[in-house]
Amino acid sequence: MVRCRRLFALDGAAKKIGAEALLAWKGLGCDEMGCGYAKQETEFHLDAPAAKVCDWIEHHPADLERAAGAAVLAERDVYAKLDQSDEHGQNVFWVKRSAQRGHYRETLTESVIGAMSREQTDVLVVPNESGGCDVTIQMTATVDGEANMKIAVASRRAIRGMRGLVERTFGQRD
Repeated sequence: MVRCRRLFALDGAAKKIGAEALLAWKGLGCDEMGCGYAKQETEFHLDAPAAKVCDWIEHHPADLERAAGAAVLAERDVYAKLDQSDEHGQNVFWVKRSAQRGHYRETLTESVIGAMSREQTDVLVVPNESGGCDVTIQMTATVDGEANMKIAVASRRAIRGMRGLVERTFGQRD
């Protein structure tokens, strides 16, 4: 907590900024031990029509999760239990899948093993003038007691795997 006291020892505007930073830090679900946060994104173009890509995503969410490096342990309605194990440890957690045509999201609902406190993955599919579509995959994660860089590397690896699967499925590689 020494760090917190230093933030509040500042004067004027710096004190306000320090307090806002502390609240944002706490808002991420971080405790006194600290946590790591990462946000990764990739954007790419496919020649395939958006409707075809959306149909595939809606019927293959577990394939995308496996491509991201997770083992799918269970599926119940809109929930999936995933095991994301790597050199940094094991995280077993439940996500809720939600889908609106062109916008697909998975959000952490419960962490069973590991210190993941927040996770969200979004896949956006937008048609373009050429008849193809633009795809954006975005992942954010917060893990208690981990460094930002470790989480960023793991998130980047996951979205690369997802992107690779989608590109292979639709016969493209940039």
